Amino acid sequence: MRMEGETVIYDVTDVFTPGPPATHTFVERAAVNEKLMPPLTTPGIQLLVYGHSGGGKTTLLKNKINVLYGNDYIYHQCTSRDTFDQLVLSAFDYLDAYYVEKTKVSSKAEISASLSATYATIKARLGASVSEEREIQVSRLVRPQLTPQQLARLIGAAGCCWVIDDFNKMADAEKAKLADVMKIFVGAASEYPHLKIIAIGAAATPRQVLEYESALRTRTAEVSVPLMSSTEITGIIDKGQALLNFELVSRAKVAVVEYAGGLASAAHHLCLNLCQSKGLLETYPGRNPAQFDTDDLKSAIDMYVNSQSDSLASTFDNALRRRRTRRYDNCRIILTALQSFTQEGAVHNDLLMRIRQDGYRDYPPGNLTHYLRELQTADYGEVVRHDPASGRYSYADPFYRVYAMTLFRDPAEQVDPEKIKAILEKQLTSDLLS
Repeated sequence: MRMEGETVIYDVTDVFTPGPPATHTFVERAAVNEKLMPPLTTPGIQLLVYGHSGGGKTTLLKNKINVLYGNDYIYHQCTSRDTFDQLVLSAFDYLDAYYVEKTKVSSKAEISASLSATYATIKARLGASVSEEREIQVSRLVRPQLTPQQLARLIGAAGCCWVIDDFNKMADAEKAKLADVMKIFVGAASEYPHLKIIAIGAAATPRQVLEYESALRTRTAEVSVPLMSSTEITGIIDKGQALLNFELVSRAKVAVVEYAGGLASAAHHLCLNLCQSKGLLETYPGRNPAQFDTDDLKSAIDMYVNSQSDSLASTFDNALRRRRTRRYDNCRIILTALQSFTQEGAVHNDLLMRIRQDGYRDYPPGNLTHYLRELQTADYGEVVRHDPASGRYSYADPFYRVYAMTLFRDPAEQVDPEKIKAILEKQLTSDLLS
């Protein structure tokens, strides 16, 4: 973002952000705020926020945390390889700015000299002991020197909260440790009212923490962030249009909203491709907005297909890979049946009936329940999502459904990536603009 005279010029990648949380196109969600704000402002209450990947939960939380904490929060995005000890060290390193660099001053608490000395002592011991065998030695060092109780005091004195994103990707044993530390943070809240852990995870994951520590149930709030409504997705597009000075014809805008299917990330991605395919890389300088029509959207779809087709193959490989030899190739059976429905998907019973019509007359309902749950996890590519309100299961991204229609129609087409791309472009364009 920069100024040219009295005009603010925005880069398109700052406005439409498929990956990072949105700031300029953030859309308020009143219904979720009513659930989110009480636990965020209540001392001692830990927070578990969950929802579909790409549904805007991290964007929503970061905007609210910025209001309550300013920049005084520690953020860590988990991977499947993270251990809880690594999370602890990451949080400890972040506190350098409060205890060593003195570049941040929290308005919520004053750091005592004794705590500063404690931080410096732990840092010195860790630094002196960690060598090339860092991963092995850190695991041994964290427990005796940097205890969860000590970390709670250090974070509390700095006036911070601790945001742990994608915690569902961690191994089960590490989630158990998160539950233990949440309990410690609850106890420390009497001395540090702003101390809080906010764990963000995929849909239906709160039990993965709470099942390890039943005492947390009365001290932890669970907030489900639903998919965005059509009005909210339209709000993202409208804000982007205003900032970048372009106008998308009504039919194309409806198509983008339809494609997004409630996922903010999908709307951002297609809008970004739309601008880039048109050569709009920053705010349009004309007095009147730049005009985008359905042909421009088709070009954006082509760009989207080219950028995503390689990762799609990897995603479906994860979903379809058989972990064990079973009577049924469960994931392939389920995904094949699911693509025969519309993008809105189907409830469990309708999906089971379709599978049995496809020739698996004795297919067990328990298998369907189990593997529908697995197909929502990162290990299986998160290709399926579930809407608790309607009970429907659907492809997590409309693009996944189109790919599945191509993949399962004729296996011979899999050997020709360019042919697959052409079919995807044609089918996706037809679905959106028909």
